[in-house]
Amino acid sequence: MAEQAQDVRARLSAFRRTQLRQGDRIRKSRDEHDAIMQAIAEGDGENASRRMRAYMLNAAAALRRYIEDRVRPVEGPEPDKL
Repeated sequence: MAEQAQDVRARLSAFRRTQLRQGDRIRKSRDEHDAIMQAIAEGDGENASRRMRAYMLNAAAALRRYIEDRVRPVEGPEPDKL
């Protein structure tokens, strides 16, 4: 299990670095982790699950914004002209 966790961490490292470069994402990420851990400590699996899902969606949105800010439109004919 530890080996699998290390493998997942290695695969996600570039993603993690990228999404954490978005504004105050590091602070928000820490706050989200704290809330997840609090729910786990309280034995509230439903709340922990809900907060984890929100965290993952927020992280994905941060990555999407990062990519959109850096991707340039491809030059070519307009879609309706194809």
